[in-house]
Amino acid sequence: MQKVKLKAIEFDVDFRKNEVTNYNAFAKSKKFPGELKPNEAFLFISKSGNQLMWVLNVIEFDNERGRTIEIFDTRRWRILRSTWDPYMLQNYANEVGIHLVGFRRFEEVYSKR
Repeated sequence: MQKVKLKAIEFDVDFRKNEVTNYNAFAKSKKFPGELKPNEAFLFISKSGNQLMWVLNVIEFDNERGRTIEIFDTRRWRILRSTWDPYMLQNYANEVGIHLVGFRRFEEVYSKR
């Protein structure tokens, strides 16, 4: 299981748009904490709270024509008949194959909200 630090959570994301559009809108916002480093992730949560998207990495490589290709490593979930629970994030992450490190701080901050 990949160990990942949750770098940021973006709430109220419009999931009618694709991953790239949502990522680019987040990257232009004042809340954007900077590009992802290896073993970091962003989490996007839909406006309705029933969809989650983990952005794990943006990978760049040159193809055989010499063009740079960017690939998003994302995992997208739709929660049926319910909404996300912030205290279940570690469980959600485990189910998509990642283990969140340094996560206790988020739970403490969120509970004071």
